[in-house]
Amino acid sequence: MNELFHRPKELGEVLKLVFSIIKSHFSKLIGIYLVLVAPIYLLDAIIMGLTGVELIGDQSLSATWYESIISTSTPAPLQEGSVWLTITGIISGMVLLPIAYGAVFFAMSHIRNSETYTTSSVIKQSLARFWPIFGSHLLFFLILSGLTFVFLIPVAMFGVISPNIMILSFIGFAILVGYWITRWSFYLIKVTLGEEAPGFSKSWDFTDDYVWPLMGFYIVIFLITMLINTVIEYLFGFLLGNGVLQMFVLNITTLLTSLIFFVGYSVKYFDVKARRGEW
Repeated sequence: MNELFHRPKELGEVLKLVFSIIKSHFSKLIGIYLVLVAPIYLLDAIIMGLTGVELIGDQSLSATWYESIISTSTPAPLQEGSVWLTITGIISGMVLLPIAYGAVFFAMSHIRNSETYTTSSVIKQSLARFWPIFGSHLLFFLILSGLTFVFLIPVAMFGVISPNIMILSFIGFAILVGYWITRWSFYLIKVTLGEEAPGFSKSWDFTDDYVWPLMGFYIVIFLITMLINTVIEYLFGFLLGNGVLQMFVLNITTLLTSLIFFVGYSVKYFDVKARRGEW
């Protein structure tokens, strides 16, 4: 395992290593998410139940099976608990998940060095960096939201002139933002490792000369996780309908795909270090 970490790898090798690590360390790695994030998802399920959402959603007799699956309508009772679900969503997305990401990276560092670790030990390591991780993640979210807002305005304006110009503008916008995100993408690892927050400049320098391969990797790993989420969503949407149980299963699936993405992200970080000769 160490030899693979310490030399540059092709995309296929990276993906093989990602799934090999997840297979070998699954209980400890998924345990990070189960400890930190799963309780929030359980609370969401309780809130949905208390607001009248059925455990297993009803399938409309007037709708075909595929219409029921592709339906994106929200159960009316769920709207009553939307405020609480928004609060829990902010807590999980802005506070707990970044800490989970940090814990996964600490676990990956131990794996790379063939060191023993426990779920609780890497969570404690991540919590020790709570404020830098939280502050950097919040700043990244605000910057990304601002960029999206600023660039979507001219895209919408071009749409009034011509749909073709709008499409080209949107593609250009996506590439530009994707470039920036890729250059900043390792900010969280840099901050987790104890470097000065928010870590954007460190990540920018670190990714120099590796932007396009990194962007390609992110697209591939995103497509893999999106495919898993989509298959699970349609499968359990068909079996369970649009109810509490289906939403809980989808949330847990999101934890799994998040784990896949972040293990891949960590492996790619080590890969870039090897390419830069920093071992």
